[in-house]
Amino acid sequence: MARIEKHIDKYLNRLDVCDANEKDTEVSSIKEKLAQLKIRMTELKELKGKVEAHPDKQISTTGPDSILMKTAANERKVCYNLQSAVDCKHHLLVAHDVTNTTDRNQLCRMGTQAQVALKNNELTVLANKGYFSSQDIVDAQTQV
Repeated sequence: MARIEKHIDKYLNRLDVCDANEKDTEVSSIKEKLAQLKIRMTELKELKGKVEAHPDKQISTTGPDSILMKTAANERKVCYNLQSAVDCKHHLLVAHDVTNTTDRNQLCRMGTQAQVALKNNELTVLANKGYFSSQDIVDAQTQV
């Protein structure tokens, strides 16, 4: 929004110069650009309202369910997070879920989904360090 306001000021200054030099040839072009910038500013203000109203204070205009998440090398990108449970013996997907949270606190939930899908309460669950949560590990061990 600040960038657009800067462009609006630039075009207003150019209009003042045109008025001072009595150049009508540039005026219509500048007025058209100003009108476009004002429309864009209105759109951005609407988006700002939506962002401020959202509980996470973020929205994605391309994927409404996606959020800004840390990726490799601590970069931040708009993405989804897929949780999946795989049967290691047969290499088959047995449970999945698309979330917009990190892996943390997902271990027990996904383990439970795998138990239900396989109709087996005696599972060994393997996960990477992104799932680490002391309470979630305790919950996964006590889940029956």
